[in-house]
Amino acid sequence: MNVGIEKGFLWEQLYSQLKDQIQRGDYAPLTKLPSKREMAARLGVSINTVTAAYARLEDEGYIEAKERSGFFVKAIDELIHFTADPIKSKAEREEEFEADFSPYRVDREHFPYTIWRRLLRQSVEQTGEDMLLPPPPQGDASLKTAICAYLRQSRSIDCDPESVIVGGGTGSLLRMLCGILPKGTIATEEPVYRSAEAVFRAMGRETHPLYDLSQLSDSEAAAIYLTPSHQFPLGYSLPVAERVALLNWAASDSGRYIIEDDYDSEFRYSGRPLPPIKSLDRYDRVVYIGTFSKCIAPSLKISYAVLPGELLAAFSPVYLSAVSRLEQQTLALFINGGYFERHLNRMRSVYAKKRALLTDVFRDCEIFGENAGHHIIVKLPGLSEAELVDRAAQKRIKVYPISPYFMQGIPKQYTSCVMLGYGSLTESEISYYASVLREVWQV
Repeated sequence: MNVGIEKGFLWEQLYSQLKDQIQRGDYAPLTKLPSKREMAARLGVSINTVTAAYARLEDEGYIEAKERSGFFVKAIDELIHFTADPIKSKAEREEEFEADFSPYRVDREHFPYTIWRRLLRQSVEQTGEDMLLPPPPQGDASLKTAICAYLRQSRSIDCDPESVIVGGGTGSLLRMLCGILPKGTIATEEPVYRSAEAVFRAMGRETHPLYDLSQLSDSEAAAIYLTPSHQFPLGYSLPVAERVALLNWAASDSGRYIIEDDYDSEFRYSGRPLPPIKSLDRYDRVVYIGTFSKCIAPSLKISYAVLPGELLAAFSPVYLSAVSRLEQQTLALFINGGYFERHLNRMRSVYAKKRALLTDVFRDCEIFGENAGHHIIVKLPGLSEAELVDRAAQKRIKVYPISPYFMQGIPKQYTSCVMLGYGSLTESEISYYASVLREVWQV
């Protein structure tokens, strides 16, 4: 037996070395180990040291004690040693690209850091010891009041703070909705925001994608989820006639609801934005969902839902708000102080310039969704979607396929397309890397 003891916690050294020897097979199964006294004498350590090491090995199942017989090695299956490449962290994967045309990221240069820090300190002073308490289940009253005022002014939605639920991201609100919506299938637009569709399935809800919303009446769905202001990823807005048809569908039978995710509605660069379905709702059948992730920052992870009366009555305090009271009150100060509106106006100008630069590079290509949001879709016939993504990656540029958002296969009209987000890139980066893409794609 060859066990050496190094400096440090002696029992841990002994435990670790014995474990390694058992795992390597130096000790065959059922081999008897030296007694505690014998092991202590061999190594020149105390019996307590050996006792602690043996106890740890026994707790983890490497050895077992047999009364009046001693300690024996247990039979353990050999560990399989894989030689596959180690899994890279997200940061390591991102470092492989020089430029990332992500549709999910936002501009970081123009965020009002100084104002936010001041409001955060103000919130700490105002909140005091209550900062340590969990927020109310439906969200902080000051933030819900501020959200209602904002929706009334910007989206023509007249709602009461009691009908607003604050959540830690859109996903958390959708999980909550799955618990209070009537049982049944949830229809979705096609293509669909896959994170939302994944939440529905994870919560045990069957989903039914619809290319044509006129098929809704034949679907027997209890609810429909869609992004009518800026359809993700295609970027179009749902016409008013179809919005009214959806409302009529919901009103035609009790228990039907429309889940309106007003994704990216704050950023529109041409024409007047269409009114949200919620602003047209006279039947109280629309669940309106908004988020501050794209208009402020994804890290803020604050979203909200305006619930119809029947669903509000079904809401339970078990759905606790996952957003800290401090962040909620800081955001309320940001909105009430007029800083949010000024930030939005500034960012509309910033994103409009970035969008113009990107669309100009691909001016002779077919482009979708260029009038709103943080991304465009470029169609380049002659190359497959996979070839477009791979050729960009060869130049260390990350672009995004749209096929994953189609649940029933991508239609021919949207093949050879990729999504290019411009939110987080600077104007000079957009000009340079978009030109590189144009060259590698041989536009």
